[in-house]
Amino acid sequence: MTIDPADCDDKDPIEKHLQTEAEAFIDQSMYALKYLYKVLPLQIKALEDISKKIKDLEQQEQIQHLIFQERDQWSPSANHLYIRYWERVNAIVKGKKALLTDPSNTDELRRLLARIGATEVSMSVLGGAILQIAKQALSFRFGSKPNLSGARLVGSQSIIEIIWEGRNHAAHWEERNPKLPVKNMLIKLQNELSIPIQTDKNNSLNIIYALGWKTVDNVVSDLKALVK
Repeated sequence: MTIDPADCDDKDPIEKHLQTEAEAFIDQSMYALKYLYKVLPLQIKALEDISKKIKDLEQQEQIQHLIFQERDQWSPSANHLYIRYWERVNAIVKGKKALLTDPSNTDELRRLLARIGATEVSMSVLGGAILQIAKQALSFRFGSKPNLSGARLVGSQSIIEIIWEGRNHAAHWEERNPKLPVKNMLIKLQNELSIPIQTDKNNSLNIIYALGWKTVDNVVSDLKALVK
């Protein structure tokens, strides 16, 4: 019987393989990855646009903090200015939250996807498939979730953590009861990188975007570095 590494429980290690075998596994996955990436750049572009808007709002928020700290708090009208300061900051925070959940962003994304005959659901499935291949590569090489000190960081998290728990999220998100490692990973992506995350949806594409996997070469480069 052939055991698929991705079907094994995280606590149940499987047979390890040599670096050359793992690299061959990644090379054999290239055809599938190239197929998946035919339409993925469109989704990534939409996520980039939303993330840029969020970052612009965050910069505005920082400017408001600096203005009050450096100037307004020493003014004779400090109390009045403090109220105005918090009104502006709260408006920015609300705007940032709206960008993460605003239906108009979803509507625009749907229009973009409709041009290529895709849907949000189908694109999320593609994202999940990419995470599946990535986790399989790690499982194939190491047998279980590895702890590699030199792994690339994405925010404060190891790329391994995001791949591993990202695949788990993609596989089980419909259960609406994510395990703590998955929940923590998603929260950190949103808080540290302003990645749009919604608890009731498949966030696989957002995770792919956070990993910086805009092309097949990005994916393969990271995976081959990890299996060395």
